[in-house]
Order: sequence, then C-alpha cells, then structure tokens
Amino acid sequence: MNKFYNLPIFLQWTISVMLLAIGMFLFTVTMSAFHPYGMFLLFPVVLPLAHFALTPLLTLLGMYKYYSPLLLVYSPNAMKYDIHMGTSFDYLFVMHWRERGLKARKKIWSNFLQGLIQIMEEIEAGKLPDTVKVEGTSYFFSVKTAQRLGFVLEKPSLSYRFNLIINYVDLWWMYSFAQNRLAFPRVFNARKAIISGKDLVKRKHQFEQLVARLQRDN
Repeated sequence: MNKFYNLPIFLQWTISVMLLAIGMFLFTVTMSAFHPYGMFLLFPVVLPLAHFALTPLLTLLGMYKYYSPLLLVYSPNAMKYDIHMGTSFDYLFVMHWRERGLKARKKIWSNFLQGLIQIMEEIEAGKLPDTVKVEGTSYFFSVKTAQRLGFVLEKPSLSYRFNLIINYVDLWWMYSFAQNRLAFPRVFNARKAIISGKDLVKRKHQFEQLVARLQRDN
C-alpha cells in the first residue's frame, strides 16, 4: 500500500472520515446548486472525486485489499479476485510528475506484476485456494501481452463496460499521465482477462524475471 497507510491507524481513520464528510458536503452543495440536472451534468467530475475521497475508507473497511501500491482487489473472497489498478488517491502518493511517460508505464507494470506475485505467494502458503479465479478488465495492455502472461481473454460483461465508461475521466487522466500526452483510453476495446490461481502460480518465475527487468531498466 502507499505511504498513507504507514500513518498511525487513528490518524488514518480520522483523515478517511474527514475526506468522506468533505466529499458529501461538496456533493450536496453542488447538486443543490445545479438542481435538477446537476447530477447528470457533473457526474463525470463528481465520480472521480468520490473515488478519491472513499479510497482510504474502503481500504480500512476491507473492501479494498492491496497487494502492491498500485494493485488492489475489490471485495476479496476465496472464489474470485477482482483485480484493479490503483485509484487517483494511490497515484497521489505513488506517482511523481517527473515520472510521466515511459517511467510511469514501467512503474505501473512493475506494481501490477509484484501484486500478482503477492497473490501467488498467498496461494502457495495455503491462504488462498488455487481454484480462485483472478480476473480484471483493462485497456492498458494488449491482447498479446495478456496472453503471454497466461490470461484467457473474454468479452467483458455489460456491468464491466459500464464501470469503465462511468470512470472514464479517471481512466483518461491516468492513461494520459502514463503516455505523457493527451491520450484517450479505448475502453470499448477492453477485454476481461482471467486466470486461475493454479495457472497463475506456474507463472511466478516469469513474473519475477519481468519485475527484475523493469526495475533494472528503470
């Protein structure tokens, strides 16, 4: 996890609740000012701010479980691990403006792979069954790259597509940061990538080599 979670637990909770309260206040004021169409007009802006404000609280409540500073699992359970890249709150603590572009992409990839290695180690230790299904939807890597990593690709469900669309503003600025230019992620080309825990563990050496290469080149 990022440096925020190194703070004393009481301070983490205090800041998390304060962020929630401030977010709710701003949301209420904004929606009232633009009533009745404010929800529709400001939704693309309000949602990223809500994600930012809720990230630490959802983490403390166990809804988000981090395996690296930029890889989290939403509502983890023994049957399915729904993996996601970090939120804007994580980017604030993990990324630096000077890293935009290639360095950012390498850092994102390194965190992604390190997070998957941590999941493998939990499977090897018996904390997770090897039948767990690890899945995620991403526009960030290509079909060929996903397949080389052992993932099976499927068309995402409507709910997955909807989630990408409503989070487009967040995805857009994070993708642009990684590309070091104004860039628009092709969310309609995104695919759901799936791999079983058993097959994931078989890839551990491959992933460790990739992480070592990324860190050496960085």
